[in-house]
Amino acid sequence: MTSATICGLFMRAIRIGSVTRRCFCGGSVSLLLALGSACTGDSTGSGADDSPPGPDSSNVVAVYRGGVVHRAEFDRFEEKKTPKAQDIQIGEVEETDWRLSTIAEIVVRKVLEAEVAAVDPDPALQVAVQRSSNGILVAAMIDELGWERLAVTREECREYYDSHPDQYIDPKIARADHLFLRAEDAVLSPTERNAVRERLEGIRREVLSGADFTELIRQHSESDDASRGGVMTLKADADVFPAFAEAVWALEVGELSEVIDIPTGFQLVKMREIIPPVHREFETVVEFVRRKVLEEKKREARDDFVREAGERSGLERYYERLSDPLLADDEVLFVVGDTRFTFRDLCTELTPSLRPHLYSAHFPRIHEFLDEVVLNTLLLSEAERLQLSQRSEIAAQIEAATREIRYQRGLDARLQAKVSKVPDEELREFFRQNEQRFQTLRTQDLDVILVKPEEDEPFWATLRRAEDLVKRIRGGEDFSDLARAHSAHYSAANGGRLEGLTDAALVGMVPGRPAFRAELKKLAVGEVSDPMVAECYDTKALRYTRTGVLIARVVNDYPPEQKTFEEVRDAVLGNYLRVNFQRIEAEVRREILKNAAIEIDYENLPAI
Repeated sequence: MTSATICGLFMRAIRIGSVTRRCFCGGSVSLLLALGSACTGDSTGSGADDSPPGPDSSNVVAVYRGGVVHRAEFDRFEEKKTPKAQDIQIGEVEETDWRLSTIAEIVVRKVLEAEVAAVDPDPALQVAVQRSSNGILVAAMIDELGWERLAVTREECREYYDSHPDQYIDPKIARADHLFLRAEDAVLSPTERNAVRERLEGIRREVLSGADFTELIRQHSESDDASRGGVMTLKADADVFPAFAEAVWALEVGELSEVIDIPTGFQLVKMREIIPPVHREFETVVEFVRRKVLEEKKREARDDFVREAGERSGLERYYERLSDPLLADDEVLFVVGDTRFTFRDLCTELTPSLRPHLYSAHFPRIHEFLDEVVLNTLLLSEAERLQLSQRSEIAAQIEAATREIRYQRGLDARLQAKVSKVPDEELREFFRQNEQRFQTLRTQDLDVILVKPEEDEPFWATLRRAEDLVKRIRGGEDFSDLARAHSAHYSAANGGRLEGLTDAALVGMVPGRPAFRAELKKLAVGEVSDPMVAECYDTKALRYTRTGVLIARVVNDYPPEQKTFEEVRDAVLGNYLRVNFQRIEAEVRREILKNAAIEIDYENLPAI
């Protein structure tokens, strides 16, 4: 048996021209970092495989202070790791013995895993392990149900295509310029409305006499797109006032309409372009149809599973409670067996892209999110009922994931310990060079009211109700009382008060249009905003959805504040670690390898 310490091994490696000494002893860290980030699969850990080798040690490829590396561990690591170490070119390293790099990485991971396993259980670590295990069991249950193996035939695609002809016709599109003057027929008298109409008739005469319609739109239009010249795109199937649609589609390109009377006011439209409808033949959309059919099959399979498993687990849903702006944090939204999923859980788990939907009280995507949580909860429950975790291949996945979490936790602990020893003088210099990193963010305390459209209420009427509330607040009525009575925002229980909002929090919790957020920054403390449309981005429809009308009052405005070193020392340490992460991690790895005193058995390694 030919063995050597790790440094002696590298000297030998230099002689045979397979690796340079800089790889570990000299401190070239890039290869180690590349290997560390590449190994995300079946990492090795401490346990039965770490027992000292007996007389028959033919399966041991390395021995280090505190454990051994078996050939099986080495092979598993290499199977999971990509790219191959020998394919990585690192600075001065012209040629590397990939076997030594692999052993070094395995030893680093095993040492760190063992350090974490040796200490008292960490609740945060246990939560991370449980989450990882749950994810593996849910994936295993999906595989058990065969949802990912569902197939679609060409005949099924053709049948779906023929039965959904409207989905494969792009409707006719009109691009036009429009000028809008507001005059709600439910608010103004006939005389007042007629005065607005006469004003628009006068503008129409100016256009016919040669005036620039786009400039007149910018000067007079009361629509949101006035500053952009009033350019609109109208699809033939768009949900608009019938009188407006009829007038627009009667126009020829370049023609100016008569004044169009709609319930919210009057419109003047000039046609720019008409794009005819396009019918898409089956062969041009067959892949799209296949995905649609497959989605439907999967959805039906999931629905059947939820129905059957839900009956066994006592599934109960209470999504309708979300419409109550006074909803308590501990209010239950669904029950599965012993699991109670509350409003607090929803706020914690909700993705950033969906948070504006929640605080806009726009619930279709929130219900879909809850359905996914219900599905995963049922999948986990069924996986436990079927004892999938007892299957060897799944148990191995869970163990590998647990080792990975321990390794990451051990590495984090070593990094924190390392950075905590950085001299104060060096940290203070880092602080001086990066003072702006340690300013507080500008925050605002706001009072908010979200006015939602009532059933069958046109949006202009919702806007009018919001305007009336603004008048009442500016007239001296109590904001908090009006918020509790009229707001659909979850701050209503607190009288509309939201505290400590950064710009990022404002986007999620007060999702108005960008112009609304810009206007808030201009308001003085105590001032109330004009009503502004609330909206949230619908990732499925790929467009913004109008959800209501927002009113806000600035209660406090806290500008950015520069903190002293003493006040933010912990934050300085964290930033210092992030900036110097590669160097500090490399030092940690070198220390581990130096203390490990690795010896290699070449005879049990694969050939280079």
